[in-house]
Amino acid sequence: MWVGDRVLCYNGIGRLERSEVDDMEEVFREALNLSKKGEPYVIATVVDTKGSTPQKPGAKLLVREDGSGVGTLGG
Repeated sequence: MWVGDRVLCYNGIGRLERSEVDDMEEVFREALNLSKKGEPYVIATVVDTKGSTPQKPGAKLLVREDGSGVGTLGG
């Protein structure tokens, strides 16, 4: 459920922002698309952070075979 720019759901670590959910959806849509075409890819996921970081645990980045990506692990 969305409340303004925030969603009332948790990733087990903390509250997810709308932009974070949108980013994850984009990553998973592209993963599905590439899987259907039989093209290779990897998904990197932030699992832990310390101190001030641009992304929280759960952030994802899909990397295609050509090195291009969807999502971000940076800021």
